[in-house]
Amino acid sequence: MKAYTNVSRKTVGEDRVAICPNFGCEFVSRVRPLKFGFLGFGKYPKCKKHHIPLIYIDERINDFVNAALACLFDKSGLPPSELHESIKSKFPDEFNSFIEGWVYCITVGRGAPIVSHYMDTISNAYLKQLTKKQIKALKKGDDSKPNLVNKAIKEGMDEITIQYTRVLKHLRAHSEILIEHQKLKSFSKSLRNYLNYWQKNMLNDNKIINSSENKCEMTLKEIKLCYDQILNVGTCRCLLGLKPESKKIKKAKITAFDRFSAYHEFFNEGLTVKFTKSDINKLLRETHFKPSVDQMSKKNDLRLNEIELGDFNIFMKKKKKLKIYNFEPTILKNLVIELGEDTMVFLEIQDQNYLQKRNKYSFSSIYSDGDIEFWMKAYKLKYYGGSWQAVFDFIIECNNFFNLKIDIPPYYNGMVPIVKIYCKHNNLNYEEFLIKYGIHKSKQPPTEEDVLEWIKIYQDRELGGSISAIMKYLEKLQGYTLGETTIRRHIKKFFHNGKYTDYFGTDLSYEEWIKIYKRKYFREDIPLDLKIQSHEYILMYNIKKNQYKLIFIKDLENPELLENMDEIQILGISNNLQPKKVNISHFEKNDLQESLEIVCSHGSVIISPDQYLFTIDDDCNIIEIKGCDLKVGMPILMPRILKIDSNDEPLDLINCGKLITSNTTQYIEQNGKKAYRFIKKNSNLGAIIGQYAAEGTMPSKYQPATTISVSVDNNYIQDLQKIIQEVFGLEFQIFARRVTECKNCGSKTIEKGNQNICPKCEDGIYNECYELRTKTKLAKTIFTEGLGLKHTYSYLKEIPSFLYNSPTDCEKSFILSYFKGDGSELDYRNKGGTFELNFVTTSRRLVFGLNLLMKKLGVIMSVRAHKPSNRPNSKKLYQMSIRGSSNFDLLKHHFENLPEIDYTTSDIRTSVNNQILMRKLNLELQKMYGISLRELSNRGIIPKNAQHIATQLKRKTNLSEVLLLKTLDGLRNEKLLTPLVKKLEQVFRKNTFTRIKKIISSKTPNNSYNISVDGIGYCSGTAFVYVKSEEKE
Repeated sequence: MKAYTNVSRKTVGEDRVAICPNFGCEFVSRVRPLKFGFLGFGKYPKCKKHHIPLIYIDERINDFVNAALACLFDKSGLPPSELHESIKSKFPDEFNSFIEGWVYCITVGRGAPIVSHYMDTISNAYLKQLTKKQIKALKKGDDSKPNLVNKAIKEGMDEITIQYTRVLKHLRAHSEILIEHQKLKSFSKSLRNYLNYWQKNMLNDNKIINSSENKCEMTLKEIKLCYDQILNVGTCRCLLGLKPESKKIKKAKITAFDRFSAYHEFFNEGLTVKFTKSDINKLLRETHFKPSVDQMSKKNDLRLNEIELGDFNIFMKKKKKLKIYNFEPTILKNLVIELGEDTMVFLEIQDQNYLQKRNKYSFSSIYSDGDIEFWMKAYKLKYYGGSWQAVFDFIIECNNFFNLKIDIPPYYNGMVPIVKIYCKHNNLNYEEFLIKYGIHKSKQPPTEEDVLEWIKIYQDRELGGSISAIMKYLEKLQGYTLGETTIRRHIKKFFHNGKYTDYFGTDLSYEEWIKIYKRKYFREDIPLDLKIQSHEYILMYNIKKNQYKLIFIKDLENPELLENMDEIQILGISNNLQPKKVNISHFEKNDLQESLEIVCSHGSVIISPDQYLFTIDDDCNIIEIKGCDLKVGMPILMPRILKIDSNDEPLDLINCGKLITSNTTQYIEQNGKKAYRFIKKNSNLGAIIGQYAAEGTMPSKYQPATTISVSVDNNYIQDLQKIIQEVFGLEFQIFARRVTECKNCGSKTIEKGNQNICPKCEDGIYNECYELRTKTKLAKTIFTEGLGLKHTYSYLKEIPSFLYNSPTDCEKSFILSYFKGDGSELDYRNKGGTFELNFVTTSRRLVFGLNLLMKKLGVIMSVRAHKPSNRPNSKKLYQMSIRGSSNFDLLKHHFENLPEIDYTTSDIRTSVNNQILMRKLNLELQKMYGISLRELSNRGIIPKNAQHIATQLKRKTNLSEVLLLKTLDGLRNEKLLTPLVKKLEQVFRKNTFTRIKKIISSKTPNNSYNISVDGIGYCSGTAFVYVKSEEKE
């Protein structure tokens, strides 16, 4: 290390300025000589922050600049070789722009702004140590009075100036010589996603970040490699428009000055090399030409670990066939892994050995020798082989992906006798072959470890609980299964020998074990959705599939979604305050913090305290408000109307069974039952789904029973039965059901006509009800895999995904059918009250779906939550109410059965106090056009209530949203467009407000997520409240 002059007031001959030797510390002190050489305090000045001796600034500043320049322009700052090669292969069209962009961002990513700021700070701190007269003397130069500024002070200032100029010259040369600005281009979303994924995962194995103590055990070269990784991630983040410092680096407390200090050592040891223009040109010129795919398949047998995915992408653009000169299952397996399931490659087999054997039929009259050998080779594959069931599935997959025609029997067990004949003629032992390469080895008695595995499966809460679960496991594992009695016998023997106690440490008998772990169905086993920000609902739209889906916010962390972020959108609000689908530009996970459930008049939303919602001020400006600053009674911005384009393509149930055709009609068949393949999205389908959402059940995924509806109206159930037959071609049965025990006191009821009456309770009267259900597995498969319904209890039900963008007839039929099951009318008009429609549910997910369907119609629905009753298994009840003449005016165009309502009597009020806004509007009109709201009202241009609201000073009142919009329409027709009119139109045309009723804070902190979109916010929660888009780092 370099030796510095000791700072001592004893030895200093004249005033000098000293600095803390730690890079980044801004402590600067003026060092004066002691009076008479011995009088005075602080003979050896130290840094007040680090308590270490100071060094003279003119000696230290040169070392700092050397370290900074070595860091900023080190050759290791160019793109790492693995990233460089990967970008070249996967994104060849953007490779040059990537290199240019990377070089452009190197200085910022490696800390140039920090260097500049530090030099400014040191310069200012140096000048603060001088008097005004000394500063003036320095500015005048050599002509100034020499007594005012001593030589050491002047030389120190000159050294700072020289070094600062040195830094700026290097940065200017980098900008003007090394970078060609005209070649800088924006990246595609695919490349941005790839770089984002790379920078997030680059530091996972960095030893310095994981533990700073590792530095003691590392060589200087290893330390430099770790710091280069950190700095390259900073450059990559700058390339993506993010801050260079990631949260992982901040948590590790590795500052930029720590890196400069490390680079000071690297520079002194000669480990740094400055990159030049020729190094950049070399990167751009390097092109690793690879032989053609056909040549590589001849030479390397097409081993995918030597061929990049990008080569196949380029190849497939030029040709449509891939020639295989060594036809092996391993090659097909690698192709499937590398290319993925969505890629179609047509393979042309050029393996002469395989082609010759395929013409021979020595061991079977149907299957050639080549195909039989291919089966056996596939059996040897890891993960893809090991059982004839796996081989069967693998060959079908390869035939579909690569347009091959490898012959196989109709069922996997048909391979066994053919392979046995092959082994017999070739002197091979079939049993030894199974033992060596099979997963389960052979049909030999199960070992102790096998039975232990069965017991673990039985005890699994999700998959176990029955012997049939073990049988399914064995079937999937080895292609065959033991009988139920045999499995029970081996498990009983396991208990009898005391092995269960040895492995699990619990002394249980077989009977006790069965009683404990036998599958049971309790509602408590299925938890409710967590009331935390990461589990809040948003509606995701897949552009490619034209499908909507309700997801949790945390689901966006799924790697598949992150990789295809450019294909998904969510509902949000544009910069001009219009509801629209917005693209997700960034998604980030935050630290643990509490969540806030904001309960509003029209639903709820869960946010973190650091997130922002939108409210309105008295000048009709939309303003942001932080979650921790929200208060009860505040109006919060949300959409009034959500426009979603409908998708009327019929549903294809091809995945629900075997495809058959009869009389030109396509059916799906399963276990001897058949149903229509294509299902139209019409009113009949909406009626079926609506009844299932309200009254239907599917007990569990292990039981085939499916109940669509339960009702006391037998005629309605019969009509629904005919509709199901017409839509699906399925036969559902009607069962009568009576209540035999009173739900209040538990007493037995007495039958009386079509009712059951409790003799002890006055209100214990139960009507006979009719249940529409079936036990066919095909119906269960259609409703789960085909329609996307879930076998859950009522408090976790949700609208199937296809319904979010179905035609209007299907959606309104769903709403009417749901209302038939869980809806009611409340008419209090005769008592001076209002008329309202109520929907009830215990599922917060259904509140989300119903609110969305209503917003598509422009209907505003209020939501209230009621606490669970004292009955067992009761859940919170959500009541959704529709009231107000404006809502019914919209609904009457869609629903013919609404009662006659006086649409002029009352309407819903806005959640915003618009009385102040109307007064300001009145003043604006008088000032700009010389006309008042009263005059416009008298002429019939605007509603009378508008001028009443604006002129009433003592009484606080509010204007309904419908009348507010009619007022704005009247002003626009008269061309009275004041600034406030334009603001009101922009805010209230497509949006409205909901008022906060309650704020509930979660008790425990959880992870939250930030979402950035190409708008000012996105919709979240059952109220579809706008949450502010987070700014990128």
